Amino acid sequence: MRGPRRLYPTLSRLRPYLRRPVAFATGAARSWQLSPAQRVDAPPALFDPADLQRITGVTADDTIPEQVGRAQGGPTSHGPTVAYELHDAVIANGHVFTAEVYYRLSNAKVPLLARAEAPRLAEAVLATTPYGIRYFGHWMGDDLPLHLAARDLGTPLSVLANPSPQQRDYLRLLGLAADVTCDAYVDRLVILDDTAQNTYKQQRFRRLRERALPYRRAEPVPGVMLLRGAAGANRALINENEIADLARDRGFLVLDPTRIDAEQLVRACSGVQIVLGVEGSQLLNGLLWMAAGGTVVALQPPQRFCVVMKDWCDAIGTVYAFVIGHATDSGFRIDPDALQRLLDRLPTRSLTPS
Repeated sequence: MRGPRRLYPTLSRLRPYLRRPVAFATGAARSWQLSPAQRVDAPPALFDPADLQRITGVTADDTIPEQVGRAQGGPTSHGPTVAYELHDAVIANGHVFTAEVYYRLSNAKVPLLARAEAPRLAEAVLATTPYGIRYFGHWMGDDLPLHLAARDLGTPLSVLANPSPQQRDYLRLLGLAADVTCDAYVDRLVILDDTAQNTYKQQRFRRLRERALPYRRAEPVPGVMLLRGAAGANRALINENEIADLARDRGFLVLDPTRIDAEQLVRACSGVQIVLGVEGSQLLNGLLWMAAGGTVVALQPPQRFCVVMKDWCDAIGTVYAFVIGHATDSGFRIDPDALQRLLDRLPTRSLTPS
């Protein structure tokens, strides 16, 4: 059987030219729903409405009205979580193929042929997403809960061949180690459509937070500022040092996530009321472990307004707030007084980790 299956990477890539479907949802042998779709009333973010006038750009494939609408909350649909079972699947260089499926998953080049010597697996459940491979924040917010869902169904399999030291730390800390391979022949491969923040996703966020409880700080500080610096896509906060001093004056810890390990991050951020920083992946290091009912305060560049993190906040049970900065030639600047006013609006009640 390996001979014909070695050709799947080439054959499945020809299907679009023949106007044939390639999605795993259409090529699955069977599918079933793990969690139904939901209609909820999403809470609004906390922000100064005047800030919206400074928005000049958003992320690719989004529009300013769409992002502003998400920030304002209101009736929101969360799709179902669905499992799709593929038979005689091939994983080649981190991508998934069958005779009918072409699922471009990893950052690696798509090969013409599958490796002849790749191992054969009787069954596996994919625990990697395309966005999770590319972006640390999506790995935290999408792939970590996906690991739990994969374990619920069978043997989790990751194609993240080169995780960062921090990713390895988190997997060890949370007990989520999985088999890793970029090349395999899988007799029965299950892929989950797990993008929605439905009840099942919310349950798994609670399970992740419970796994981190042994590492929590006995007496949480009021808040943590997670520096972005030059990490990730360029979102340079030119007065980051000034904002860090403001945070310290309010009793916050100021941390560079690239300089400490996952256990230190969990210990520092567990139970805190406020997580503050430039909008970006590094904030997930705090969001997942902070107090239920606490607030994530994102410092937004007007050139790249993005509230995707609000969806995770809503699912976890935290508040999402933001201040939009002022554009400069080299990045953006946050008005310290505007930030102080927002922080003064936040709840000051005693919060407990959960």
